[in-house]
Amino acid sequence: MKINTKLGLWIAVVAGITTLSLASAAPVRTPKKAQAVKSETVDEAIDEQADVEAPVPKIHRKERSTYLFLGADLGISSYSAYNPAVEGARSGFDGGIRALMAFYIQKHWVIDTGFGWQFMSNSGTNIGGDQTKVSSKNFYFDLSPRYRFNKNWQLGPEFQYWLGTDVGLNPYSTTTDQPTADSNTSKWIGLQGMFEWTDSNKYRIGARYMTSLGVPQRTVNVIQIFFQIGLPLFGSNAISDEERPVRKFREQVSEGDLEKAEVYTPPEDPLPLATPEPVPEATPWAEMTPSATPEPTPAPEVIPTPKPRAQEKLVMTLDVNDLPFEFNNAHLPPYHSNRVKEVGHFLGEHKGAWRELVVSGHTDERGSNEYNNKLSLTRAQTVRQLLIKGGAPAARIKAVGYGKRKPIDKRHSEKAWTKNRRVELDFRGVKDVMLIRDALQRK
Repeated sequence: MKINTKLGLWIAVVAGITTLSLASAAPVRTPKKAQAVKSETVDEAIDEQADVEAPVPKIHRKERSTYLFLGADLGISSYSAYNPAVEGARSGFDGGIRALMAFYIQKHWVIDTGFGWQFMSNSGTNIGGDQTKVSSKNFYFDLSPRYRFNKNWQLGPEFQYWLGTDVGLNPYSTTTDQPTADSNTSKWIGLQGMFEWTDSNKYRIGARYMTSLGVPQRTVNVIQIFFQIGLPLFGSNAISDEERPVRKFREQVSEGDLEKAEVYTPPEDPLPLATPEPVPEATPWAEMTPSATPEPTPAPEVIPTPKPRAQEKLVMTLDVNDLPFEFNNAHLPPYHSNRVKEVGHFLGEHKGAWRELVVSGHTDERGSNEYNNKLSLTRAQTVRQLLIKGGAPAARIKAVGYGKRKPIDKRHSEKAWTKNRRVELDFRGVKDVMLIRDALQRK
């Protein structure tokens, strides 16, 4: 199959225009205006009530900054003729592998740098009718800065410097009689676009067009498609402490509340209510004596409403602000580990205020069920161990992992995923709600 220079350039232009069109057509999500909507579950009602009455402060995420990408390339290539009066153009295929370090800079830029190995095999028919072949094996260095239109689409130039061996490329070795291997270096420039997404790792698929700058008397063009997988190395997925949402409690509600989809909120200390004495029946006018002096009305007796103390269930939600687990594992920074130990110390000193504690881990919807179940259980076990180290009784605490089976926000967005990545402390048999709630709010 013959591919001339003009055809390669046209394909590259079409590929670039298609990539830009897809990037510009990517939907942009705009926040919906909060409104009170009757929900089907208590959890949804809690989230909607929070949206209307007390919006959650904006969370500032820092994307992990450095990844190691490993990838494979496959494509087609063409050589122009050195002397069109004698020799013909050549075309064929190429492929290779590469390893890159990707540096994510702020929000819109990423820079790849690394090395790879490339193989090319091309053939063609000369003017005299004889067949000639050109093969090339090269080790190359690669540099590629790109602009990120959003979380998925990227486009930018690519620069390569090749060190390798060519067979049948130079004018004195273009015939099939005496092909020779020659060491050559060359510079390359091109354009590449890609689609990138993140699961437990990063993945890329894309296309590139490259043309040579340093091959004497020839033009060499390469069009490739590629696939790459990225492994995290450095950086942090932590959330800054600029704005920390207040911890939220979800209380046990009655069946009536559940049917009405109303959020149950624990009653606050009400003002004392005055209970007056019953008013006596009116005396007929004929029985009233003008000189009679009415007896004074006694002062009303103040009866305070008792404060609710006992409750069967109390759930405390710890989100990514409280427990910023490192990416793809269950390790917590020392500061947050010590905070969990302080909670364990309090629970150990007030064993009579609660009967049992279930630590449950939850993930968002991304990733497989098996992966998320294992990760959520491991993180719940980490919190349980820290509570025990702080002084909480081990026999009364257990850990479970629900993976992505119990989301509190069923929407498919970054905001929903952030809410669903959490650990919950489910207290059972709470004898003093106010004591536990006030203490945990301060920890």
